[in-house]
Amino acid sequence: MADNGNFTDSGIDVMGEVRWGNHTTVFYHQGDDLLDLLGSYFEPGLVNNELCVWITPDSISPEEALKHMESSTPGFQDRVDGGQIEVIDHEEWYLRGGSFRGKKILDRWMEKQEDALSRGYAGLRVTGDMSWVDGDIWDRFVAYEGLVNGVIGDQRMIAFCTYPLDRIDRNQISEVVDHHQTAIWAGAEAWDTSTWSSKRVVGEVLGRKRMMRSLMALPSSPDFIGRFERTSRKLAEAMDMQEAWEVAPALIRMNDLMAREIEGESGIKLAALDRDSIDLKRFSEELSRLYHLASDGVSVSADGRSIRVDVRGCRYSDSCNVPRSSIVGCLPDHLASAVFQAVTETPVGLTVKRDGGVCSRVFSPSWATGLLETLRDAGARSIAVICGDRVIHTHVSSDADREVLNRAILKNEEAEGGDIPPQTLVVGGSEVLFLRTAGIFMAFTLESGGADDALGTVFSALVEGVRALKLR
Repeated sequence: MADNGNFTDSGIDVMGEVRWGNHTTVFYHQGDDLLDLLGSYFEPGLVNNELCVWITPDSISPEEALKHMESSTPGFQDRVDGGQIEVIDHEEWYLRGGSFRGKKILDRWMEKQEDALSRGYAGLRVTGDMSWVDGDIWDRFVAYEGLVNGVIGDQRMIAFCTYPLDRIDRNQISEVVDHHQTAIWAGAEAWDTSTWSSKRVVGEVLGRKRMMRSLMALPSSPDFIGRFERTSRKLAEAMDMQEAWEVAPALIRMNDLMAREIEGESGIKLAALDRDSIDLKRFSEELSRLYHLASDGVSVSADGRSIRVDVRGCRYSDSCNVPRSSIVGCLPDHLASAVFQAVTETPVGLTVKRDGGVCSRVFSPSWATGLLETLRDAGARSIAVICGDRVIHTHVSSDADREVLNRAILKNEEAEGGDIPPQTLVVGGSEVLFLRTAGIFMAFTLESGGADDALGTVFSALVEGVRALKLR
């Protein structure tokens, strides 16, 4: 995105374009969060001909920062060599001469901006990490933040001030928020301090801090792990569809139990979270840090109805008793399922596959997740699943299937409340089998052209499974 007069692209999805003169504070949980976020922050600055300056945390040297950015941002080192980005140690910038002097640091930023503009850059994009700030200079540093906030609005620069949540308390968070225009939680949510009160922003940030502490602490509880392992072993023993449906309610109940423990520890009612500002992808990104504890890399993707998490190089892959394809996963999988289930108030399905050193899992806000692949293997070609007036899942392989599925859905809408027994409908040579049980409607076209024994067995399990899941 090119520079647009008074605006520039922040690189952060929840912020989008910001005015020149923006001063943002970023609260993060772990170093990986910060590095990933800053990669997104710097990218549009490099593209849009801005001079970029990164003041590194005390835990990351300039050399380590450059190495990480080069691996995640192609051509990053070339930009460094060309002078477009400067990576500076925090002591060199903030503690030059052995002491902190806020006014002199502000003057250096103004000089840096003048230098950038004189060299033909569109503006100055900066970030500094505050993990080094201790109690002895906290008051002076907060006063410095106030100085910056008072003058930056008229400048051709934007600034990201990053704070690790494990090193600051409620009062300090409040002071930081008071001296910034925008507050961000790990790149997933943003609050404009001109429309949100400081108290409300602090409450939001602290709530997420408590939730992540609870998630990180749960795996260390022997009782919690014991309950999880007993249930997961039972689930892992489900070898066919009938048995899977018999134990699936145990998985749903386990998710509810985990969610209650998370809520009890964090003080957050997960189901009450704002659906407009928190979606499944953001939760998956928050929870993916649990996988980082046991792996070499994690990637997360979402398509609006499901979330996929790929874990590479899991340290426990050789000793993991999770089958190559299963509806049961490891502890982080089920912590994630628990949060998704509580937020969506819908039973969450999980499928896990291990192949070639990559362990992939898919979460979906649908009890049907673990069933869909089995149904297709058994002969189902196109599928529609509806709960009330909400479409849970659809997959249509042809226009003919769409026509016959629509006719079946019309039958569902015309029928009065109650169950619809399994029955077939043929339209233009395509056959669909449909039923409604416990308020959930399902329709499937059949590859074989008829409800053979295998598919009939699956539907018997389906009916019993839905009834069980609705009695949670």
